[in-house]
Amino acid sequence: MQEVTLAHPDRAKTIIALLLPVAILLAATWSIIGSFYYTLDDAYIHLQLADMIANRGHFGLHPDSTAAPSSSLLWTLWLTLWARLPAGFDYVPLITNIVILTLLFNDLLRWLQQITTSARQQLWLLIAIIASLNLYWLTLSGMEQLAQVWLTVRVAIAISRGRWQDNSLYLALTLLALLRYESLALCLPVLIMAIRAGEARKALTTLATLVLALAAYSLFLHNSLGLTWLPASVQIKSVFAEVGPRTGLSHGQAIVDNIRHVMSGQYSHYLIWLMLGWLYAGRNQAGRQLMAVATLIYIAQALFGRANSGRYEIYVFALCWIALLHNAIPLIEQHTRRPARMLIFMLAVLILNVFSVAKSVTAPWAAQNIHDQQGQSATLVKDYLKRPVAANDIGLLTRHNHYSALDLVGLGTAGVHELRNASASGSGWVSTLLEQRQIHYAVVYDNWFPEWPDNLIRVAYADMPGLLLAPAERRVSFYADTPAHAKNLLQAINAYRKDHPDRTGWVIEHGHE
Repeated sequence: MQEVTLAHPDRAKTIIALLLPVAILLAATWSIIGSFYYTLDDAYIHLQLADMIANRGHFGLHPDSTAAPSSSLLWTLWLTLWARLPAGFDYVPLITNIVILTLLFNDLLRWLQQITTSARQQLWLLIAIIASLNLYWLTLSGMEQLAQVWLTVRVAIAISRGRWQDNSLYLALTLLALLRYESLALCLPVLIMAIRAGEARKALTTLATLVLALAAYSLFLHNSLGLTWLPASVQIKSVFAEVGPRTGLSHGQAIVDNIRHVMSGQYSHYLIWLMLGWLYAGRNQAGRQLMAVATLIYIAQALFGRANSGRYEIYVFALCWIALLHNAIPLIEQHTRRPARMLIFMLAVLILNVFSVAKSVTAPWAAQNIHDQQGQSATLVKDYLKRPVAANDIGLLTRHNHYSALDLVGLGTAGVHELRNASASGSGWVSTLLEQRQIHYAVVYDNWFPEWPDNLIRVAYADMPGLLLAPAERRVSFYADTPAHAKNLLQAINAYRKDHPDRTGWVIEHGHE
């Protein structure tokens, strides 16, 4: 990609210093767990899908189930390229994200050097951006959102510098749209601006490439695999995912509820960035263009997207930062020349982004959560129970598992989400699925399934120790459908506890609370 060049020696030293926290977080993770785990169970879904595609020629998490659980075409393709490595494949997302983080630091530093006059202020501004965008946590998540941030920053910087003729802009836009579907909210208005800037040929070529690539992928999913037109994760995480007979929720109410949720946390703080950016945009054309795009994707994310998760909204924040600094950097430089004022500025940024700052600092313990809950559940199921199960978190549970896993959310099992939404409340859709798939065991969060069948026997539950940082719930329950299967499950649990004496209290038999 054009302009992805080696950093200047002084810039390189700064980048190396800024990468040190990643090394510290990795060392802390290793010391706490004794191995490396990603901070999200979802990372293992991508790894398993890529493994199956590359080594088995099958699009799904297990040979007996075709599914499209990844919302990223490009990230899946990238991981598939490395899935035949003889060793170390599970570390590819981590290595990729460290490289991307390095490139992101280089691009931000070089741009800040162009728009500011003080090296000290450049460093402090970069630290403020790093903290607010949760970049270190994203690096350790094993997911594609860090790449989305980097590409968003490259697009925003190109607009800031008026580089509409650069091929790197259109390559970044193409990669963005193929990396995450919601990035189209950013790509489409930028392409319209490029046409108005006299680059119609490049813009229309890029648009045609995107339409053809995404249409071909949809045709592959629908016509070749018999799945829905969009990946399951795109549908399940849509604002309209819960619209249907089961909830009685209308499309309009779904949007209103989403706005309430999105604007109840850190996302609402970035209205300050937008207001200040518009206030100081003045008659600067590039500044107004940046603000228009930032405002548009901010509204689109609030209406139709997800937020307050630490990753889905990050690309919006990244664009808001570039837009604000482009327009208000003279004012920021003027009011932060003195160390005391810079300290006040940094404290304000940290307070407004306290959620992101806390996530980065606690990343090793979030990884420990994944190890303690999903990791131990997967060990129990794969090494001791050795039977197919139904579950709501299927990343580590499906990774290197010879037995299939029925995904009760619908990411890894086709048709589940549609059946759940089409079923009336309390209709027994879970029992229907278990009987159809001849699965006798389940590992679930009880709070996720208010319509859980009464005939399933709760054999035990696991309460995750420590702070709840990564999983959605602290308690996981283990079920069986008959007394005989309940006995098998209990034997597996006892065998697990015998081999893991340090986790004797991790799984508690139902009735022995």
